[in-house]
Parts: sequence; structure tokens; C-alpha cells
Amino acid sequence: MKKLVLLIILSSMSLIAYADNGVSPDTLQMNNNLVRLVNQIDAMMPIIDSAKALQDSNARIQFHFDTWTDAKGQAHLGLRQDLFMMRAALVAQINGTSLTPTTVQPLENDFVGR
Repeated sequence: MKKLVLLIILSSMSLIAYADNGVSPDTLQMNNNLVRLVNQIDAMMPIIDSAKALQDSNARIQFHFDTWTDAKGQAHLGLRQDLFMMRAALVAQINGTSLTPTTVQPLENDFVGR
């Protein structure tokens, strides 16, 4: 029941947004899908914490859940940081301004081309 109410609210909000700023329905659907991806990344964080806690600290090969430094002292991003970067890119796309075409009025008394 809660999901149905949430779906109705989100649908009505997207229609309001479409009426207000002229964003196409396809862009709205894409943004809805991107929001779903952001939510999936957020849902993965506790699973990553759980997997990290279960990793054998004595294993010869370690999976890097977080930033790590190699033998040469160079830092590398881990799974969590990669996901945070993906999440930030998705949020930036969702919050970005859409480029709506504008009509330019012709100049008065423009005699170029005559």
C-alpha cells in the first residue's frame, strides 16, 4: 500500500515538473530510472560493509572494499569509492538543467541579406 501511494505521489510530481519546466516525458523517465540506480547504490552499502567484515584478513588475495595503497605508495580507489563516484555522477545528471530550445525573435529593421 505504501509503495502504491509513493508511486502516485512520484507520478504526480513528475507531471507537475513536466508542466512547469517543459522537460520531455522521456527525460523524466530517464531521471526516474537514474533515481532508482542511486537508490540501488545506497542499498548496496550495508551489503559491502557485511562482505568486508566477513573477508578473511589472512587471505593471500584481498578484495579492496575501500581505498588502499600499493607497495609503491600509490593510492587506489576501492569498490565503495567507485560506487560513490558513480552515485555522484548520477545525481549530477538528475539535478542538471535541461537545455530547452528557445526561439530567437528576429531583429527589427534587419536589412542583411536583402
